[in-house]
Amino acid sequence: MHLVIDGVAKVFTAEKADPIDFVYSLLVDLTEVIGMQSLTLPYVVRYAGGNGDGWEEGISGFTLISTSHIAIHTWFADGRFTLDIYSCKNFDSSLVYLWLVEALENPEKMETQIIRR
Repeated sequence: MHLVIDGVAKVFTAEKADPIDFVYSLLVDLTEVIGMQSLTLPYVVRYAGGNGDGWEEGISGFTLISTSHIAIHTWFADGRFTLDIYSCKNFDSSLVYLWLVEALENPEKMETQIIRR
């Protein structure tokens, strides 16, 4: 099962007090929400640069879980984010959605797609 989420949330703008810690905690908590076992601590980095194409600054994070991975990429300019949860074991995607709405403080947009693998 591969849950793909594209969205916009104010928590991912540059004004967030500590976005690296926020994304780190999000990855830890999501692993628990889907009932999976973490194989690594999350790896989270801030990136900056680009050439004016909208990819200048944000946070990316990744964690390995026993059944695959969770990855997130954010863009400070407009609060966009992409989140992938890929697992060869099924999980409750509706629970993930509801949990994210609360964790992301009612995102402006959150579109989901499920890919069965």
